[in-house]
Amino acid sequence: MNFAKNVVIAVTFVTAASTASVEVCAQTYCRPGDTVCQHQLQIQQQQAQEAARQRQLQMLQQQAQQAARQRQLQMQQLQMQQQQAQEAARQRQLQQQQQQAQLAERQRQLQQQQQQQAQLAERQRQLQIQQQQAQQAARQRQLQQQQLQAQQATRQHQPQHEQGAQTSAPGPSPPQTAGSSSVLPGKAASQHLDQSRVASAGESHVAPRATSASLGGGVTAVGRPRSSQLTVTQAKPDGSKIVMNLRFAGNKAQIVNAYATQKDVAHGTVTRTYLDGHKLIKGKAFTQFKAPGGYSLTTHADGLREAYRPDGRPLYREQWQTQTVHGVETRVIARTVYSETMSKQTVIYRTPIVRTYAPETYFGVPVFAYQPVVFAPAFYEPFRVGFAQPLSVTAACLICPAPVVAFARPVQQYSDPVALVGDLQITSAVTDGAGNPQVADKSPPPASDPEVAQVVQQVAALLQQVDSAKADNPDLRSQIDSLQGQQTGEPTARSADASVAYVAYTIPEGVRQQIHRQVRDNIELHESNQPLTWPYLVSSGKAQDYVFQVSEMTSAVDTDGEECSLSGGDLLRLDTGAAPDESALRMRVVTSKATSCDSGTVVNISVADAQGMLNDFNARQETIMKKVQPELEGSATNA
Repeated sequence: MNFAKNVVIAVTFVTAASTASVEVCAQTYCRPGDTVCQHQLQIQQQQAQEAARQRQLQMLQQQAQQAARQRQLQMQQLQMQQQQAQEAARQRQLQQQQQQAQLAERQRQLQQQQQQQAQLAERQRQLQIQQQQAQQAARQRQLQQQQLQAQQATRQHQPQHEQGAQTSAPGPSPPQTAGSSSVLPGKAASQHLDQSRVASAGESHVAPRATSASLGGGVTAVGRPRSSQLTVTQAKPDGSKIVMNLRFAGNKAQIVNAYATQKDVAHGTVTRTYLDGHKLIKGKAFTQFKAPGGYSLTTHADGLREAYRPDGRPLYREQWQTQTVHGVETRVIARTVYSETMSKQTVIYRTPIVRTYAPETYFGVPVFAYQPVVFAPAFYEPFRVGFAQPLSVTAACLICPAPVVAFARPVQQYSDPVALVGDLQITSAVTDGAGNPQVADKSPPPASDPEVAQVVQQVAALLQQVDSAKADNPDLRSQIDSLQGQQTGEPTARSADASVAYVAYTIPEGVRQQIHRQVRDNIELHESNQPLTWPYLVSSGKAQDYVFQVSEMTSAVDTDGEECSLSGGDLLRLDTGAAPDESALRMRVVTSKATSCDSGTVVNISVADAQGMLNDFNARQETIMKKVQPELEGSATNA
């Protein structure tokens, strides 16, 4: 019993222990010859071996699973690497496509820039040809006039009996009678001079045209009946010259304008220094205007401009940019405005204003139009409603136009805001025009400029020469008498003892009302985000009546081939019968300052310059409306 009990205990132990323990147990508890115990131990050993095989099989299965997982992980890693390689390839392909697109865009911009530069060069060449043709025509007319004067002088100095003999002598030519025309020797009938002759008393009357007289020393005087002015030019051996425009009141000469021209061969520039201190410098790739106070405006050959204040700080700069205009990427001009002059005060912007000028093509000529800033609809409402109470024009009125021009119909009060904006549009171009001296300013130009001081001395000496030659030169005396007979009032220019001043001029009521209509039309364009362009004016039928306002000083050539200047506030209009689809527009000066081209003068203005005037008109109106609009709202609130 004790042995059997020991066997049971051993079996129980073997069941819970390892095979080695069973073997120990068998060796320890089974007696030799005990077959039952040995059989049981053998069974237990087999079971232990089976359990060992099972464990080994599980280990092998686990190892196989682990290997499978590793293979799967490797496959996933390989797939990830392949995806990364494909993504990298797509990225490279995308970058290549972007680079190709950027390269194509740069090439397109370069081609467009080259085309614009070529078109600009062509326009400049055409304008130069037109100016040369106009100057050639003027020289031909002057030569014809000199020949006519020589013939008249010969006839006047012939003895009386010779004149009578010539009158009674037979000949193939009919006698000169009232209304007949004389023909210069060697000229065809189509080249007859337009002149009327009066046979009575043996005298002839010539229709007004420019005539020339020599004063000696390289000085010539040309009478210009159309403008009632005498242009005196002194040409010097070094290529420089002095030009002086005179009017006569009684027996005293008064200077309308005068300037000296100096060439700098080394730098390829021509500098024109005016008596009032202004300077106009023309180079191969730029034109620069300088005012006596230090303001300067430079226009480059590619059309970009930049202006600087007297202290050297910029007013604005322009640069080329690529922007999206009306959903299309376009090469535009971006003008960064740092400061502006409003009501005679310079306003410096903390954050510069950027104005965009987008291209407009007109009969193949590219021009750049200002893109207006669109305000909220409520901004425009006060301009339609009007003032709640009429605005009286008094010295206390802060938004009333400055008294720098004379309106043909004086204004006592404003009830229509558009009329106020229109009048401010007229006067602000005079008071705020960059480089314009104040109308009331009577001070001479700064004496520190030796070039201006030299011009003053040269003009004074030239004026003295004219005064001395009046008594001894019959041609000059005849021209002066003829010009005085054509004058209808006192000239507004100043005498030579001080510089030329910008004086107030009269705005005809019809011109004033036309500008008011332009302001009203421009509000509608502004509200609909439409630019003001010359093509629009032509297509809408408004081109013939439109009044252009000069904003910056510029040089123009009249139909006689003579140069004259235009500056801020001068008004132009398309000449009667002039074609609006030319690259150079024939315009007539409506009204101007004393130092500018005379009223009635016909000048050639390029479409690009005309569009520039429209741009400045548009931008100025935008500034004026922002100034007036709060006053309109305040007027409505107080009412």
